[in-house]
Amino acid sequence: MKKTLLTIAAYTTLLSAGGDIAPIGTSSCGLYTDEYMMYSGVVYPCIDTGIPNYFEGEKLLDKKMYFHTSLYFKKGVLTEASLEALKTLQNTIESHGSNYYVSVVGHTAWYEDGMSGAKLNAWSTFWQNLGKTDMTLSELAGTVNQRIEAVYTHLTNEEGLSSSRLYTENRLARDPIATEAIEEGRQRNTRVDVALYY
Repeated sequence: MKKTLLTIAAYTTLLSAGGDIAPIGTSSCGLYTDEYMMYSGVVYPCIDTGIPNYFEGEKLLDKKMYFHTSLYFKKGVLTEASLEALKTLQNTIESHGSNYYVSVVGHTAWYEDGMSGAKLNAWSTFWQNLGKTDMTLSELAGTVNQRIEAVYTHLTNEEGLSSSRLYTENRLARDPIATEAIEEGRQRNTRVDVALYY
């Protein structure tokens, strides 16, 4: 009992002194829920981003979202519009106070993952995949992680946000916002969503 009380007292002292809390891990899947798929037999992998999270994504579900934007890259670099959006995020934090949380969630266009129920005939498959290069799931996850890391690094280094206030998650192709039938739609789905919570 004494040992437990001492541990609680030490943790409380650390928090009151403004000390950093240890990260909980780099593999998180808690910001969005896939409960509607729970009985489908489809199991999505939880992708390791390689970036430490200091809190569970579920913590953000009880918070109010003040700002949200989708960020895009051109040749591996954040676009000017995306950099402006990150500046707007920083200005919003400055005007609302330091008790913020930010999620950085990576997405990509659809990929053939072996779980798709739709089977195309050879001719349709040929035209749909014309010009595409094959990429394994781990390679695709790696490219999403690179975009997440670029945004994370910009937020911590350029905008001065605390890493303990940031949450990262790699959602791959689970959350499309545009049709995958045309290139423009696939480009819109290849994004990093950033949201600010209080």
